[in-house]
Amino acid sequence: MVRARPIEEAKSERARFYQIRYFLGYPMAASHAAAELVRHVDALIAPLRLRAVQIDLGLHDLGFELAVEVSGGGPRDVRRRLAVFLERLRHVPNITLADFSGPGPTTRGGGVRVFTVNGRAELQP
Repeated sequence: MVRARPIEEAKSERARFYQIRYFLGYPMAASHAAAELVRHVDALIAPLRLRAVQIDLGLHDLGFELAVEVSGGGPRDVRRRLAVFLERLRHVPNITLADFSGPGPTTRGGGVRVFTVNGRAELQP
């Protein structure tokens, strides 16, 4: 019994099964997680406007970058509206980090400011 080592064999077979299951299911899990993230952002973004989304997939999490357009109002009002959006975004399930990136907004014509928000979200299997 000691020479046959059935326990080690069973452990290695089980580990291989879970590795195969993870890697075969990864593309679907990653695409569902990215779509769910975009759905949550879309539900929270009003009255702001989402200009661009970039999602970088990792093995266990998603890195994301959002370009958020804020129009109208003074600088204080713009910052307040963006802070409300960030606070709501931080309360979304699976989002572990969300914050501004860069020195500040890029300004477009007509008083439109574009902010970049970076963050991370957990990838749920």
